[in-house]
Amino acid sequence: YCTTQTSRLIANYEEFAARDAEILLVYPGGRQHVDAFVTAAKGAEKQQVDRVPFPILLDEDLSAVKYFDIEATLAYPSTYILDMDGKVRFAYVGSNPTDRPSIKAMLAQLDNLSS
Repeated sequence: YCTTQTSRLIANYEEFAARDAEILLVYPGGRQHVDAFVTAAKGAEKQQVDRVPFPILLDEDLSAVKYFDIEATLAYPSTYILDMDGKVRFAYVGSNPTDRPSIKAMLAQLDNLSS
């Protein structure tokens, strides 16, 4: 599920960039698994790209997970939208591994921030 969502973020990156937004993917786990994850994400939905167009933060010690207080629900995807001052303006923690906001919903949240 994570690779599918990442693939959709890659495919729609220009839509986020057009809204002056940057995507930051936080990968909670060991460095040894990141390459396989990125390869799977780039190949999901038959989308072949040379590189992921946004930064991936490797969170080996789970400091970001602890900061956002999602340790107990690590298997559940979490999506946050922060404003330019670093204030969280949208937070979504899924109720299960497949529960994620759609790209359309995230873009709508960005549109609401700019209006």
